[in-house]
Amino acid sequence: MKKLFLLSLLPILAVLFLIAAFFALSFVISFLRNKANQEFKFTPNDIAITFPEGFTKNEIKKRFEENGFFVSLELDKNTSGNLRKKFDFFIGAPSGVINLEGFLFPDTYRFDKNSSEEEIISRMLNNFDKKLDLEFREEIKNQNKSVFEIVTMASLIEEEGKIKTDREIISGILWKRLEVGMPLQIDATINYITNGKNLKIPLEETKIKSPYNTYLNKGLPLGPIASPGLESIEAAVFPEKTEFWYYLSKPTGEIIFSKTLEEHNIAKVKYLK
Repeated sequence: MKKLFLLSLLPILAVLFLIAAFFALSFVISFLRNKANQEFKFTPNDIAITFPEGFTKNEIKKRFEENGFFVSLELDKNTSGNLRKKFDFFIGAPSGVINLEGFLFPDTYRFDKNSSEEEIISRMLNNFDKKLDLEFREEIKNQNKSVFEIVTMASLIEEEGKIKTDREIISGILWKRLEVGMPLQIDATINYITNGKNLKIPLEETKIKSPYNTYLNKGLPLGPIASPGLESIEAAVFPEKTEFWYYLSKPTGEIIFSKTLEEHNIAKVKYLK
């Protein structure tokens, strides 16, 4: 009888166990949520804003304005000097006032609606600093490059390729061109100068005098042309070595790679009519 009685209690004990587990899980979730809110100091005044990878500084500024923030994202000489001391990734940047292009890390942020521009810029730069981990920094140092050079290259890759494998191959092509003194001839740099979105760049635009024109000038442009994501930064640090020297993007976004200029010209006639 005693055994039967104990067996009859099993369903009740099982239900009680499930109820206890449910409340325990609810407590843990509530605890973690409260801890996260405390850590990031979320308040009713917070506004969530997402900045996609590849956004330019002007696009970031416009996104801020759409959410009620009016920021210039321009630095004065004093602030620029302080940031150079605080963040080593500005080593290699042109002297003078820092251009924030490329270093406002693409991510989703929550800003208090009363945040100052200094606080906003600091948050985005701190995020960039955290994302660029020790492995990246050590590898960049081992390659005798600066973070500024890598971010500049990554911004080109971000604009030119949309999937990981393409970005790695494009990175290999661009670094190889730099090594032999060949102009990079990046269409995205012309669009950056003109604020355009052209898939096919008019010949006259490739002759615009600008330190960002990679048709006229050899080497990297003066600085980044957009905010690269981690995947593009990784591609810039770890390029894929191939026999390709040229590439073009079809209207569909597919990248066509070529080994010779002749192959490349045939591809242009075929895909960019």
